[in-house]
Amino acid sequence: MDKILPSYKTDMEKKVRNALDNKYQGRDATYYLQNWFEEYDNFGNGNFCLCYIDNNRETLDLDATIHSMDGELLLKVAIDLGVETPHYIPSIPIFRNELKTSYEFASRTFEKAFREVESDPDTACGLAVAALESIIKEILLDNRISIKSRDKGDIHKLMDDILRAYSILPNGLIFSEIRTLVSGLQKCATALGDIRGDKSSLHGHKTGDIIISDAASAYFVVNAITTIGLYLIQVYKKQYPSVIYYNELSSEDLPF
Repeated sequence: MDKILPSYKTDMEKKVRNALDNKYQGRDATYYLQNWFEEYDNFGNGNFCLCYIDNNRETLDLDATIHSMDGELLLKVAIDLGVETPHYIPSIPIFRNELKTSYEFASRTFEKAFREVESDPDTACGLAVAALESIIKEILLDNRISIKSRDKGDIHKLMDDILRAYSILPNGLIFSEIRTLVSGLQKCATALGDIRGDKSSLHGHKTGDIIISDAASAYFVVNAITTIGLYLIQVYKKQYPSVIYYNELSSEDLPF
């Protein structure tokens, strides 16, 4: 899911390097790339290689460092720098990044699903649905939203709750084409609930039960959930933007 063609990756590396050169001066490009590094152990291993050109490890070899990134991370960096990614809609990298930023539990659950698509397709599907449920519940905790999720609601009920919170149910004041898609979204939620309950092994099954066993179907489910999840998150951010509070300082608080 994070593989891109070598020729595409090579071209994208050049575009990312050019974007860095245009955006940052001096060692700022080094500082920028260092912020993307996630260390995995005490030996300096991480999600890519920080390749320095000096013994003091102050300045990166930008070309070598960018080349060491896998396709998914490279696309994330490209998106952050405003580089266009033609022929590729990186919904899953963006979705995973959104979850890591604001939806910790959903992120852990989706990461498990992401890793198990090939090896354990039915479990991956069930976990992906659980991640979507978690996202909706987290959004509906916002005090600015009057509609709250039902404690024991399944994905279909949760979807109905959040669509009502957004005022985008099929009878809402939105474009007719969007109403049609939203109506389909409710049907998708019903199908996802059935997949988690009946076609995955998360709730326990007996010998002979039919569960999702092919990776193609799991990819389809995970990609569908990614699209739905991104839509719900983006609507939430638009309708309920983050509020930044500034503490008022009195003259006694000033350091001079």
